[in-house]
Amino acid sequence: LNILWNLHKLLITLATENKMNPYKMPKRVQKVLDLEEKYIISKLHSTIKQVTELLEGYRLDEIIAPLEQLFLNISRTYVQMVREKSSVGDEADKEKVVYTLGYVLLEALKMMGTIAPFICEAMYLNLKEEFKLKEKSLSHYAWPVSDAEKIDAQLEENLEAAQDIIQAALHAREKAKLGLRWPVQEIVVMSTKPSVAELIVGLRSILTTQINAKNVRIADKIPGLTMKVKPEYGKIGPAFGNLSPSIINLLLGTSPETIIGNFERAGFYVMKVNGKEVKLTPDMITIERSVPAPFVESEFDGGMVYLNTSRTIELEGEGFSREVMRNVQQLRKSAGLQKWDRIVLVLKASATMKPLLEKWNKDIEQKVGADELLITLEDPVEKYEHSGEFTVKKETFTVWLRKV
Repeated sequence: LNILWNLHKLLITLATENKMNPYKMPKRVQKVLDLEEKYIISKLHSTIKQVTELLEGYRLDEIIAPLEQLFLNISRTYVQMVREKSSVGDEADKEKVVYTLGYVLLEALKMMGTIAPFICEAMYLNLKEEFKLKEKSLSHYAWPVSDAEKIDAQLEENLEAAQDIIQAALHAREKAKLGLRWPVQEIVVMSTKPSVAELIVGLRSILTTQINAKNVRIADKIPGLTMKVKPEYGKIGPAFGNLSPSIINLLLGTSPETIIGNFERAGFYVMKVNGKEVKLTPDMITIERSVPAPFVESEFDGGMVYLNTSRTIELEGEGFSREVMRNVQQLRKSAGLQKWDRIVLVLKASATMKPLLEKWNKDIEQKVGADELLITLEDPVEKYEHSGEFTVKKETFTVWLRKV
């Protein structure tokens, strides 16, 4: 319910910041939606169809799970995918996000109101007041109708599969102790499934944005990666008895790639032992990998993800710029400034940092709402209303700002 509540507050914030009404958008916005918008609208109409069928079959207790999943998809998938677009995108991008959030949220509330009427009514009344909606109550609306033309089951499947790759890449970042604000050179995905390769080609822009990688590519192997088959004796012995020694000997002589490929394609590996067909499941075998530097690996349902942790001056400069943006935003908040307030900003950095950050001057200005940004080695002569200091990777920065 907190996620649900926060979604409606996010909608109101985005709309008011950009002086937009999601329920009075020009019709042209609906005709130029991006893949992310088409995905969540498809998910909405799939959910309307599913929940309607459940209600008509009097399976009332089963409607909560798909409705909850819809809100989680809005929050954890759609909102994450459009985070950059909604904050630093152009007006057309922001229109798409505000329209889509408004449309999907209201239609979803109409359904959710049947099981959580009070909080949904409270949210509706907030939307009604903010956007001048006509109905006095959420309960005055008709039940939503699913539009088959807006459902794209393949797109839903692809985006949800992409989330598996994204989560695996984020796990690799955690293992490498490399925060999401720090861009990486590439993510390499190893998989024998043709659908994974198609997914990466079709959704590369979404994957690179969500993972904060310069490139995401599919590969058959990583140079220097070695794999070794390790039979799980405790699983194989009880399952196959006297055949176990022969099975283990054959396994040790089989290439790990062959076994992994079969597991990924079929979910099991079949071998002939003493004239008998034996089916091995993934829990009966452990594949030990030796991953070469600078890669860090992580697994997902369908393959492996390898994060290239090598750093360049350009990557470091972008990472530091993102940290500067975050800290300046925090200083703005502490100073009591609203998101639409414009500022003049002075940033003091070391001689090493100054040239790195100057390449990201315009990006920093845009992100923090600055009309002017001066990156300097010295304290400013002029007095400023607000100031702060922070350290990133042993580099100390001091910022001064004032409202325009």
